[in-house]
Amino acid sequence: MWRSLALLLLSALCWRAGAQEWLGAIQRGFAAQSSSRWDDAVSAYTSAVQSGAVPAEHQLSVASNLALCLQRAGRLDEALEWFDKVLKAHPENADAHHNRGNVLYQMQRHAEAANAFGRAVQIVPTDAESLFNQGNAWAKMGEHMAAADAFGAVLKLNPRDAHAAYNRANALSAAGKAEDAIAAIRTTGAIGPRSSAAYSNLGLEFSSSGRY
Repeated sequence: MWRSLALLLLSALCWRAGAQEWLGAIQRGFAAQSSSRWDDAVSAYTSAVQSGAVPAEHQLSVASNLALCLQRAGRLDEALEWFDKVLKAHPENADAHHNRGNVLYQMQRHAEAANAFGRAVQIVPTDAESLFNQGNAWAKMGEHMAAADAFGAVLKLNPRDAHAAYNRANALSAAGKAEDAIAAIRTTGAIGPRSSAAYSNLGLEFSSSGRY
């Protein structure tokens, strides 16, 4: 999931001389973003940035939303460039690391994505979403035990997360940990909602381990 920073849409009473251009551009960008008109949103946020008048307290929101809209428009290189700019100014922003990881994952740069998600978790240790995404990145790289550990960390935060339990079981199976995979699959089946797939995998795991 992508994390969009909410924009502060000021009322006309808060406008001051010279603010109309950037504020109007931000409002147009937010409206376009809300209706999934990504190119229009990019154009509007870019206008706000190019005005050079966006106050410092709003620059993070504008840059982050511009990067998100670039990603949704399929302009991944530009999105990554903007998240890098955000992190240069705000290196401890966990959401920016998370969103940067999503761009890298989409670009199939999985090792860099795993590192980005890991940085988000370093900043916010309870960030289950980044842990989950990191697990997916590890799995794409064939690092199945690292993936299992990441999904296991998600389950420590939320023991009822069926998707994390399912992915952990698959990672353990891929790592050749048959006994652990069987136990994990049983846990997944008890949690749901992927119980049918879980029990199908349980049968396959029993078969592959010579247990019937």
